[in-house]
Amino acid sequence: MEIPGRREKVVVCDVGGFYPEAITVNWKLDGKPLDSSSRDAVRTFNKRIYSHVRPSPNNEPEDFSCEVQHETLLSPITQTHQVRYFSDQDKSCHLGLATIFGMLLALAGVGVLLWFFIFRKKYFQRFMVSPIYGPQTLNDDKVTFYCVAFNCPKATWVTWCVTEAGGDTITVSDPRTKDEEEKLLGCDYTMRSENSEDKELHKVITALNFTPSVLKHSNTTIVCRFISDGKTKEEKVKWSFTLPKPQVSGENPIALSPGDSSDVICSTELKNFNPKDIGITWSCGAGHYQDLETIKEEVTQNSQQTYDAKSECRIPGHRFTEPGFKVRVTWRHKSMEESEWKEASAADLPWCPHMSDISVPRLLHGDEVKLQCTISRYFPDALKVNWLRREAGKPDLFPVSSSDKYKLPVMAATRQEDQTFTCTASLIVNVSMKTDHGAEFICQVEHPSLESPLEKRTGELNVVGIPVVDVTLNDSQSDHWLIAEVRDFYPQNIDVRWSRTKHKGQYEEYPASDFTKESKANPDGTFQLTSKCKAKNFDDRKRFKVTVTHESLESPIEMIMMKRQDGYFITGKEGERPLPKSSSSLKKQSHPHHETTDKGSGRGDHQFEDQKSSVHRNK
Repeated sequence: MEIPGRREKVVVCDVGGFYPEAITVNWKLDGKPLDSSSRDAVRTFNKRIYSHVRPSPNNEPEDFSCEVQHETLLSPITQTHQVRYFSDQDKSCHLGLATIFGMLLALAGVGVLLWFFIFRKKYFQRFMVSPIYGPQTLNDDKVTFYCVAFNCPKATWVTWCVTEAGGDTITVSDPRTKDEEEKLLGCDYTMRSENSEDKELHKVITALNFTPSVLKHSNTTIVCRFISDGKTKEEKVKWSFTLPKPQVSGENPIALSPGDSSDVICSTELKNFNPKDIGITWSCGAGHYQDLETIKEEVTQNSQQTYDAKSECRIPGHRFTEPGFKVRVTWRHKSMEESEWKEASAADLPWCPHMSDISVPRLLHGDEVKLQCTISRYFPDALKVNWLRREAGKPDLFPVSSSDKYKLPVMAATRQEDQTFTCTASLIVNVSMKTDHGAEFICQVEHPSLESPLEKRTGELNVVGIPVVDVTLNDSQSDHWLIAEVRDFYPQNIDVRWSRTKHKGQYEEYPASDFTKESKANPDGTFQLTSKCKAKNFDDRKRFKVTVTHESLESPIEMIMMKRQDGYFITGKEGERPLPKSSSSLKKQSHPHHETTDKGSGRGDHQFEDQKSSVHRNK
C-alpha cells in the first residue's frame, strides 16, 4: 500500500487462527531482521504488524518477509513480498495538496512528518486521508479494504460504513466499551485500527474485513470516516463484487465415455472459477431424479490463478434404454446466486451404430441362404435388430419372425479395443421362386444413441431356378423314344437339343422336326419342359446326347445314352448308371416338331415318376 504523495509504502502482515496466544512475528528485509515500526494485537488471537517501507537509494525492488514463530509450528512460517518503487514522474497522487508538495515529500523521505508539523499552521488547516485501497484478498473467503489518515492533530476516531446492494447500511466503529466489542463479534464486518504518534502528529492505519457475497455486494458503497480534534475527513469508493464463475469446458457439458464393463462414464469439466470451494453433484432418472455417487473429483489451480474442477460418475449402460432417461450434473459456487445444471440423454451418446450393406449370396430356388449385415462401433451393448420384408410390387413392410421359412440366429456382440461393440445380424431364408423373386428384405437397427432407426435394404431379389434333368427310355413300341424332363428352372427361356453319333463317333444334331418340346409353369413359380426324341436304330453302335442350356448354369448340362449287351446306360456328371425306362406308352405324334405350353398342373400324357435319372444342380 503506497502512501499518497510520498515514496513511502506500508506493508501489512496478517496472522490469524492460532492458539495459544503467545506468538512472535518479525519483519525481514532481504532476509535480514528489520525493526517493526508498529504492531497491533487483539483479543481474538489474531495479530497484524505493519512496516513503513522506504525506498533504497537506487529504487531497486526489495524482498520483505514476514516470519511467524509459534509453539504449534515445527519450523517458522515465512511469507515474502517484493516491494517495487516508482519515480516521481510515474506516481499519480489522489489528493490535491499532495500534488503541490509531491516533489518536496519525495526529497524529505523520513522527515516528511516533521516538515508537515512545522508548516501545518501556515499551509494546512486539516489533516489528510488517503483513498481507500482494496480489496486485497486474504484467502478464498475474505477481503480487506485499507485507508490511512496523516497529520491528525489528536487521537483519531474511525468509522466504516458499508451500503449493501439491497440498500442496507452497516456502520462499524472502533469499540469504546466492552458491550460495543461484543456487538462487533457477531457482525459480518470487522475492523482494526492502529494509531501512532510522531512529533505531536497522529497517523492512523485502519482496515475493514468481511466475507464478500455476490448477493450483498454486487453494488456496494464503502465509506471510511476519520474524526480528529472535531474535524471530519472521509473517503468513499464504489465496489462491485464479482467472482469468476465456473465455465463449462468442451463442446458437450457432459462428456460420455465407455467404461470397462457395460457402464458409461459421465464427466464434466468446470474452469476458471474462484474461490476454490465448489459443489458438484450427479443425478439421473426419467422425470424423478436419483442421486449418483461421484467416483472421482479433483480441483486444481490453473495458470490464471483461478481453479478448474473435474468430476465423474458411473451409470449402467442399460439405463440409457429407458424412455426419457437423462443424467444431470449440478454445481454450486459462491459466484452464483443459484445452482446451475446441465443434462445429457441417450441422444448424446457418441457411439452410434454403423451398418454395412447386407451381403446377399446367389439366390437359388429351393436353397437355404443366409443374409448378413455387420453392425459396429456402438456402445452400450443395447442393440435391437429387426428384419422386415416387402413383397414384390407392394409398398407395405411386414416383420420377419422365426418359422419354417425363416430362421433368426442369436447375435453375439464382440468388444473391440476402443470398448465399443460389433455384431453380425443374420437372416436365413428358404428361397422360393414364387414368394421371394422381386421381394426385398430390410435390416433395421435401434439403439439408445439413435433418434430414429437405421436400416439397410437388399433391393429387389433375383431368384433363379437351376434346371434338373431326368432322362428315361420308352421302348414299348417298335421304335425307341428318349424322353428328357427338365424341371424347376427359372426364367422360362431354356434350350434343349438332341444329337447322335453318326460318322466316326462324331455327334450330329437332330433336326427340330425329329424331337418335341412342351413346357408349362409350376405352382411354385418355376417351369418345366418335356422333350421327346425318337432314337432310331438304337444299338450298341450309336450314342445319343441331350444338351440343356440355361442362364442359371455355368456350363450346359450334357447326358449321353448308350446300349451295351447288358442293357441301356446313361452317363452324366454323376457317372454312369442304368438308363431308366418309362412304364407308359407314347401316343403317336402327328407333328413331332410342334412345341406347346401346357397351362395345366399335370405333366402331360406320360408319367415319369418311376425310375428317373437326375442331374444335380450346377451351383
